[in-house]
Amino acid sequence: MQANLRASLLGMIAAIAVALGATVCTTFNGLEAASSVDGGIIVGSDAGDGAAEAGIAGYLPVAKAARVCSTIFACPELARSIIYSMAIPVDALNYSLCVDWLAGPIPPSRVGFALQASTLDCVAKADTCEQAGACLWVEYLAPDDPRCADAGVPEAGDGLCIDDGGTLLRCMSHYALHCASSYYAPGATCLQGSNNYTGCALEQNCTGVTSCVGSVLTYCAIDDLKYGINCAYGGYGCGINDQSGYPCIPPDPTVQCNIPGATRCDSDIVWVCDGLYESAFDCGSMGASCSDTEGSARCVVPGSTCSPSDTDVNVCSGTSIDLCYGGRKSSFDCASIGRACVPGAQGKSAHCG
Repeated sequence: MQANLRASLLGMIAAIAVALGATVCTTFNGLEAASSVDGGIIVGSDAGDGAAEAGIAGYLPVAKAARVCSTIFACPELARSIIYSMAIPVDALNYSLCVDWLAGPIPPSRVGFALQASTLDCVAKADTCEQAGACLWVEYLAPDDPRCADAGVPEAGDGLCIDDGGTLLRCMSHYALHCASSYYAPGATCLQGSNNYTGCALEQNCTGVTSCVGSVLTYCAIDDLKYGINCAYGGYGCGINDQSGYPCIPPDPTVQCNIPGATRCDSDIVWVCDGLYESAFDCGSMGASCSDTEGSARCVVPGSTCSPSDTDVNVCSGTSIDLCYGGRKSSFDCASIGRACVPGAQGKSAHCG
């Protein structure tokens, strides 16, 4: 069911890909189909503090990671949106584990690192749940989201363009697609195809062949819309999956999964389910190992002295909280990001909130 849900969530992308395999040439203009180029986006030099100790970059510095995790704890649908969008298993219950995934070392071989870091930086700057969701290509919506109430759904149907074409609302399915996100090629906007199906596309009346430029896949769909998507956004390579006809190539095209956010170890690789396929974090490429002894797989760097699940982690002391990220214990002052340290309750750990 979850696999079908994700195929539906991707809108026309999943449904049309099967037809593409049969009707469109899948030659990639001489480029390697599984390219891991990040579309030219460059990561800033402000690597996470814990990652810096290991000599390997994290997605964010700890203060920004703490802001993202605080927003995740405050916004019920945000963790799921991040997992579906980028296959990063942010935790909405264990604050330190959430910070560890964002500020701890990330394998340098991670496909799409720059795109993902840029997107998370956008989330860190958000002041509201809606602003945070708009940073992602997929934003799950609460059943009472005012954008859907204002649209008059269900009368408005399940494919409504808003924000001058920047957002596609699927209120009956409770999610939005953000056409201006870096998942889509520049210039994508909300358009209606020949079969009245609405998607985030580059143009109508598409002509041309399927092609890859770096990690950006461009193709014509059976709705006559031209789509452009940056496959590296979720850790995929550019191309059409020969196993299923699905656009973009996961690290292992033969393995499908159905529990978003589920993680597992295979040798020194953390595999993360995005709801349809698994995305990879190769811990071994940075000299780390994969550990799932605490229920959630993660990379553990050599010399680690703590775990996000330790009993003396996620503990408040005034406005500060004790964290473990990048294998090192550290005290973080929530007041530095304008928050207080909130004690754990209702299954959630203590956190900055």
